Amino acid sequence: MENRDTEALRAEDAQKEALVKQALTAVNYEQNRLLDAEDMVNDALDKLNGQEDAAEQEAQAELDRLAQQMDAASEALDAADQRLDALQQQLDALTDAREQAEDAERDAREQVRDYQQQAVELTVEKQQAEKDEAEAQAYDSEAAKWLDDAENWARSALKERQRADYALAHFGEGAGWQTGVEFDSWKGRESGHQLFIPLNFYQAGRISGHRVDIGLSTGYVQSDTHKSHGSVSGWADTQLSAELRNDHKQNSVRYQLLFNLPTGQSAIYQNAVVGNDLARMTDFGAGFQVTPGLELIHHFTERDSLAASVQYTLRRSYDYSKEVPGAQVDPGNAFQQEVSYLHAGPKTQYRLGVVHSHAESSYQDTIFSELREVEVPRTLHNGKGGPQGGEGGTQTVTREFWGRDSRLHYREGDDWELSWFYNDQITKRDELSLYGIWNLVSAGWGYRNQAVHRLSAGAGWLHHMNERQEWHILAGYKDVTSNWDPLRLELNSGAYKYYSLLLGFSWQLGAKNRLSLDGERFRRKDDRGGSYRGWKVLCTLNQSF
Repeated sequence: MENRDTEALRAEDAQKEALVKQALTAVNYEQNRLLDAEDMVNDALDKLNGQEDAAEQEAQAELDRLAQQMDAASEALDAADQRLDALQQQLDALTDAREQAEDAERDAREQVRDYQQQAVELTVEKQQAEKDEAEAQAYDSEAAKWLDDAENWARSALKERQRADYALAHFGEGAGWQTGVEFDSWKGRESGHQLFIPLNFYQAGRISGHRVDIGLSTGYVQSDTHKSHGSVSGWADTQLSAELRNDHKQNSVRYQLLFNLPTGQSAIYQNAVVGNDLARMTDFGAGFQVTPGLELIHHFTERDSLAASVQYTLRRSYDYSKEVPGAQVDPGNAFQQEVSYLHAGPKTQYRLGVVHSHAESSYQDTIFSELREVEVPRTLHNGKGGPQGGEGGTQTVTREFWGRDSRLHYREGDDWELSWFYNDQITKRDELSLYGIWNLVSAGWGYRNQAVHRLSAGAGWLHHMNERQEWHILAGYKDVTSNWDPLRLELNSGAYKYYSLLLGFSWQLGAKNRLSLDGERFRRKDDRGGSYRGWKVLCTLNQSF
């Protein structure tokens, strides 16, 4: 804008200069006509100014007209912008509508494809349904027959279930007996044999809804140590037991009562005592005893349980010596506690147990023996005593005399035992058995003794030949540090080791009877010198009712 004003002023000055020059030229630059020239210039300027004013008014009018046109154009532009905005909104709406239409078209196409696929599947299903319907019609007649059979089977199954429920509720109940014969024979530092015929009977039933087990056990024994007065024959002690069971799914309680009836021979000669592990019985009677007991069982599962039991044995005094009639022992009462864990799986079974026994003070009439020289009638060659050559005669012999010494007051040491038994079904027909037993009898007081350690271990194998027959083999080992017995002095020995190998056969004769035969070869080796070798044969017959 400033440049335009400057150019206008320059043009105006140039026009004024041209007018002055033109007036001076008209008066011929004469001095006396300068006023005329000035008038001429002024007239020209006035005329020029008038023309300029007219031009300015005309220009202003043009400017006003252009301004009005510009305002109209601006309004038209605003209206065009508004229309353009409206058109843009319409365009956006159309664009959205087009996109929605395209999406709808795609969805429609996919739905059409789904419908087509469903139509194909429905066609296949229809064909399969028609086939199934045809098969169903074919099976309809068989189904009627199956229904009749199923009703018959249901009635039979109900009867079987009732029988099974009854069998489960009365599992383990019934009665039976067991007998057999066991013969043990040994040779070595000493020799001997023992025959034992066990007789056992049991009855399991219910009283007022509670399981009650009753047992009776005794036997006949004939034993001979091949020593003077070493033979014993007669009945063994009789054990009568009863157990009341209050069994539940998780916790069970069992009340026990055991009687030891003195039907055996407690009074025997010292020479009749059989060494440990040589035969079933070392002595043959222990007087009258009563043992009440209580057992608590916690069932973790149907196959795992933890049991804890206590027993207290009341023991009566009894005669124990034939050398000195009337010599008695009054054994102290015994208190026993046991804790065991049992797993009875379908293929694997094992049991861990610990037992502790404590005996109270005992009293015993001690006996002694001494050798004396005595005069006896002389024995003739024919074995008869009497005069010889018409004269009487005697001879001096040495004989053993027994007598009562004093009354001994003592207490046996506490007995601890830790045991482990394991059985595993290796195959369908074979089973592996393992066991280990550790026993400690602490030193007692009142008689010469020391602590005794015993360690036993064994491994066995059982093979099922068929459903009724099986054979088994068992190897055993025992290590004993010593043995001390204030009652049976013949049992006092030093350390020894015991080895055994057993081979057996079992035969299920029928559903309710079973026969087994076991033969064992053993060796006992004493550290003090000497050893024993022998056989143990056991035949057992079980019969249930």
